[in-house]
Amino acid sequence: MVDPTEVSQNMSNRFWQSLYQETFRFLTTGKVNPNNLSNTEQESDVPAVAPVA
Repeated sequence: MVDPTEVSQNMSNRFWQSLYQETFRFLTTGKVNPNNLSNTEQESDVPAVAPVA
């Protein structure tokens, strides 16, 4: 996986933040929120990922 705080080619990928959150949700509960996978905002019911610099 890619570090969501890493800037590559002068861009960052906010998509990874929601992907990391859903990976955490799956590993801790066995469930996934598909709606969170299609956006770049973070969910409030799982731990937040560090903001992209």
